[in-house]
Amino acid sequence: MKLLITFFIVLSVTYVSHAQQQISGRVMDKSFNHPLAGAIVAIGQNGEKTLTDSNGYFMLKTNISVSVLIISYIGYKKQEISFKLPLKEQLTVFLSQDEQTLQEVTINTGYETVPKERSTGSFEQIDNQLLNRRVSSNILSRLDGVTNSLLFDKRDPNNTKLQVRGVSTLFASTTPLIIVDNFPYEGDINNINPNDIESVSVLKDAAAASIWGARAGNGVIVITTKKGRYNQPLQISINTNFTIAQKPNLFNIPEMSASDYISAQRYLFNNNFYEDDLNNTQTYPPLGDVVELLAKQRNLPQTDVEGRALINQQISEFQRYDVRNDFQKYIYQPSISLQHSLSISSGTEKAKYILTAGYDKNIPELKGNESERLTLRFNHTQTLFKNLEIQTNIAFTSNSSKMNSTGGYFGNYNSGNRNLYPYSRFADGIGLPLAIERNLRKSFVDQALSNGLLDWSYKPLDELSLSDNSTVGQDIRINSAAIYKVSSAFKVEIRYQYGSYNLNGKNYHKQESYFTRDLINRFTDVSSGTLIRNIPVGGILDESTTRLSDNSIRGQLNFNKQWGKDHQLSAIGGIEARQTNTESRTFRNYGYDDDLLTYLPVDYLREFPTYNNMFGSSRIDGNVNLGSLLNRFFSIYSNAAYSFKNRYTLSLSARKDASNLFGVEANRKGIPLWSTGASWNISDEPFYKINLIPVMRARLTYGFSGNLPTDQSALTIISYSTATDNSIRLPFANITNPPNPLLRWEKVGMINAGIDFGFKNNRLYGSIEYFSKKVKDMLGNETTDATKGFSGIVTNSANMEGQGIDLSLNSINTTGHLKWRTTFLFSYVKNKLTKYLSEPSLYANMYIGDGNALIPLTGKMPYMVVSYKWLGLEGLNGNPQGLYNGITSTDYYNITNSTLLGDAVFHGSPLPLYFGSIRNGVSWKNWSLSVNIGYKLDYYFRRSSIGYYTLGNLGRGHSDFSKRWQNQGDEKNTTVPSFTYPLDIYRDAFYLNSEATVEKADNIKIQDIQMDYTFQSKPNRHNFFRQIQFYSYLNNLNLLVWKANKLGIDPDFINGLKTPISLSLGLKATF
Repeated sequence: MKLLITFFIVLSVTYVSHAQQQISGRVMDKSFNHPLAGAIVAIGQNGEKTLTDSNGYFMLKTNISVSVLIISYIGYKKQEISFKLPLKEQLTVFLSQDEQTLQEVTINTGYETVPKERSTGSFEQIDNQLLNRRVSSNILSRLDGVTNSLLFDKRDPNNTKLQVRGVSTLFASTTPLIIVDNFPYEGDINNINPNDIESVSVLKDAAAASIWGARAGNGVIVITTKKGRYNQPLQISINTNFTIAQKPNLFNIPEMSASDYISAQRYLFNNNFYEDDLNNTQTYPPLGDVVELLAKQRNLPQTDVEGRALINQQISEFQRYDVRNDFQKYIYQPSISLQHSLSISSGTEKAKYILTAGYDKNIPELKGNESERLTLRFNHTQTLFKNLEIQTNIAFTSNSSKMNSTGGYFGNYNSGNRNLYPYSRFADGIGLPLAIERNLRKSFVDQALSNGLLDWSYKPLDELSLSDNSTVGQDIRINSAAIYKVSSAFKVEIRYQYGSYNLNGKNYHKQESYFTRDLINRFTDVSSGTLIRNIPVGGILDESTTRLSDNSIRGQLNFNKQWGKDHQLSAIGGIEARQTNTESRTFRNYGYDDDLLTYLPVDYLREFPTYNNMFGSSRIDGNVNLGSLLNRFFSIYSNAAYSFKNRYTLSLSARKDASNLFGVEANRKGIPLWSTGASWNISDEPFYKINLIPVMRARLTYGFSGNLPTDQSALTIISYSTATDNSIRLPFANITNPPNPLLRWEKVGMINAGIDFGFKNNRLYGSIEYFSKKVKDMLGNETTDATKGFSGIVTNSANMEGQGIDLSLNSINTTGHLKWRTTFLFSYVKNKLTKYLSEPSLYANMYIGDGNALIPLTGKMPYMVVSYKWLGLEGLNGNPQGLYNGITSTDYYNITNSTLLGDAVFHGSPLPLYFGSIRNGVSWKNWSLSVNIGYKLDYYFRRSSIGYYTLGNLGRGHSDFSKRWQNQGDEKNTTVPSFTYPLDIYRDAFYLNSEATVEKADNIKIQDIQMDYTFQSKPNRHNFFRQIQFYSYLNNLNLLVWKANKLGIDPDFINGLKTPISLSLGLKATF
């Protein structure tokens, strides 16, 4: 590594130092006394120039003894300083903010870089400082709460989804298009090191995003990595941090107590609920310790008072246990994350480079799991000739993970068909592992062991060391460009990117693991009187491989010319082609020996009887799956913007996409996606006299972008299966996708109107935007003639429309020694379906739910929380009451199956219609503090509660059991129905999906707090460093300032399992 670094430094830093004198200094913000990175420092009009580094420092060498230093920075007034060499000390230059240009920001669209003041579209720009406010190893998570329009859907903690201005599709992917260094990124976003990122742009409307055509309907997130700077002295930067989080508090989960659970089991036992399972001598389903003791007690004679009392004592002993204690002690641990990064950059007049390296290690909250990531990146730009620039970027990521945990509290610890009993124990009083019933009764497990089978018992704590589940991945991106300046106005550029992502998975189940013992025992045959193991004794190895590669090439012509002071035209046009190829396979080896690397053959074609005929006859699963996917894209595009007097701007863009995903007719006749926009700098008009608001700019855009049907095809798709997958032992195939030559992209039309403004002295500045979108040709289910062989087909048959508002306000509250700034973000978005060809159901049960499933009803939001009407509990027996045929009813079967759609209650969206954040930043001397408060309004959630049918049959308890109706009058204080027998699945289904379990989700909470201390050093030959910053970050505070529901439930964690608070401590240093 040292040799590699030395080589790159020697290669790139090739300028010759003459006997010149040095000018060094620093550029600072006058109001807030913070450094300005990227400021232009030039000697005279045509002399040497450079850019300030990330800490505002610069250094120039010159032969001129007397001249003028010109310093400029976007949003600040240009300053000229006369100098005479030699200087006695370094310069410190303070720039003042310019009210007229404060909001000027350079936006990278992935095709071009444009000043925001000359753009007409809707963008959000997150700079490096704001990105680094949050500590995390995922770049997208750093956008949460710091930009409007972007909503993180965290209802599934294992699959956070992003939305830009709401949903724009029903069946295609809702994820925004991710662009990294000018090309779409197809790999795992976790392979990108956030410390390598310079800025992120979010393209929100058609004028901003339509340049990406048929992939931009969900919005576009453009990620720009760090680059070196011309004429930059050697700079070394490090960033290292340590994050620790508490164990999750499992006692926030609304779980049923062991005492209540046992009382429920006793009640069900006394009603003979468990008789079928007790008498089942084929599959021997597990029943739990308490039911076994109750069965044993029942078999004792009434005269055995001592024996019966002993059993009662044993049952009472179980009431003291809570399996959550064992989870906290043996399964969970405090999570720890380490993150280290190093960057080396430099530049000469003709070359610049940056070399970065990063290492991350994550030890999560579940014991047995861990992950590591190594990233390397090299970016080099060289001016070979006067007009030719060559850019090269190489990025490499290697990651590995181990997933040997037995699972968290909601993992797979089922006891047969039932959840883990709350009184279960993982270890005895001295910490020795205990067995819990898994799939079979303990009596049967003991009997099988005596018959020569492998031990069939399950000890969760032993399993932690009996598996080796790991993945190893590598991601490489090679990106190069040649940019030739034909004239002062024209540039030609050719860009190419190759990307490769490889992922290898290994799940090795040792012979001693329950997974292996269970499979071997299941396929053990004793019918002949001799023990025959059709799966050989040994380990089981599952392996998987995934290979993804992409090739992209683009040719583009850039034009930029200004005529006098009044006219400026910039335009681009180009063509690009792209191909992605994905291949995957999985396979399994039985009888595997990890030391000898050997395995034993098995017969996958024969059907074998299972032990005790528990599951009849079955084939051995080879776990073989092969897959291949090839996508091709070809595009022609153009974009142009004309400005008059830097006051009026008109923009136009168009793009035509073709793909093997589209139908023949769509590729042949498809209309290009296009946009147009205009902006007006009102405050530059002679008639504008509002001194209080010196900055006023209006924008208006309209255009179309699209969504790709990535999981659909215009061609017939046939799925082939082997002979082992069916009873006739012959290969077979079925059609999974009928032909659809008219398949085309989903078309998202959007109109966007915005106002940018700035008050005097920049005390308040920001923007407000209104947008309205109409989505046509969305994929939807369409009913077809069943005689064609298909009852339905996915076609471009649905439409949707929506509207919303984005507001961004920034205020400078105080200046001087104590500085205080506030950023207020607000977003509103609402969608509704306007067309869906599939016939709607007449009955409510097709749409009742918690909002996760699509509600394909014209005139409604596509996702809604929908309920049965709730009319309270009966006073005599605590039965829940609903509405059927217009009258109060307890006919639960008909309520849940025949309630008309018009009698259902449509509460609203499961995601907030209004959301945003308030971020306050305070700085004093070298200290700074930032607090982010998030809010989400106008949405609903369905809370969990007790279901007696699932309690008995699936073992799912809930703390609401203690709130159930038990006596007359309780109906005034509770909505939880009484516990009755026989168990009624329809009664539970009505209650759990009624209005009684729906709550308002509106909330305001403190999300995170960031604090840092920065020590600055004057740049001279004797100083080892330029800047050192110590920082701390508190995340996942989830401190509810206000909530709409009165039950104390955090809507982000409905099941009660909150993400633990984490504390990060870190150090940044620049040398």
